Amino acid sequence: MNRKITVSLVITSVMLLLALCLELKAIAGEQCECVIAYLYPVELKQGDVLSDGKHGPSFKIQSDTLFIWVDLMPDADFAHPTKYIFIRDHDKQPIVVHDGEWWPYLNGQQVLYGSPNKSCSVSPYQLDQIITYLYPVELKKGDVISDGPNGASLKMDCDTLFIWVDLMPSAYFAHPTKYVFIRGTLDKPVILADGEWWPCLNGQGIFHGSPNMGALISPFKLSCALE
Repeated sequence: MNRKITVSLVITSVMLLLALCLELKAIAGEQCECVIAYLYPVELKQGDVLSDGKHGPSFKIQSDTLFIWVDLMPDADFAHPTKYIFIRDHDKQPIVVHDGEWWPYLNGQQVLYGSPNKSCSVSPYQLDQIITYLYPVELKKGDVISDGPNGASLKMDCDTLFIWVDLMPSAYFAHPTKYVFIRGTLDKPVILADGEWWPCLNGQGIFHGSPNMGALISPFKLSCALE
């Protein structure tokens, strides 16, 4: 074979291989470049049944419940990791998180997927005796949320949706609260923490007496920090 043709074929093969590698890398990146959180626009009621896909595990609703579904791989068409978050007026377990792998179904009907009914102003959102607050914009890397000005703190390492749940809204001093962090990462995409004060963001109190509490969050895209 002509040496010139051989060299040309080798170069072409290398270029094709490189292009294939870049394409595969791009596909892999697309599948983990973001996390999307969906909020169901009205609270679920006692007797409602939510299931993971049409035939997957089901969750029967026992009391007024705010439902958030987190798609950890939005580009995947088939079974893939998801999270089901239930915020409910419940003394022992006000917040529960379940793993899933499909789009949710409510009372046998698929919800959120392809539905225009995704937006909801949720903050503050009262479920009988508890109130849920959503911070209106995502937190960024380096932001610090603390439980009151001198309490435990958590520093953000990626885009994060922050939800604070006041379990005893009528209390003026220390009382049980919950912190929910939905993060743009496949590693610990949902973090729950106990608290006892109103939260502070970068040293400043938020929510308490603040008019800036409303936000349209669904769907809410949280970008991953790709290495």
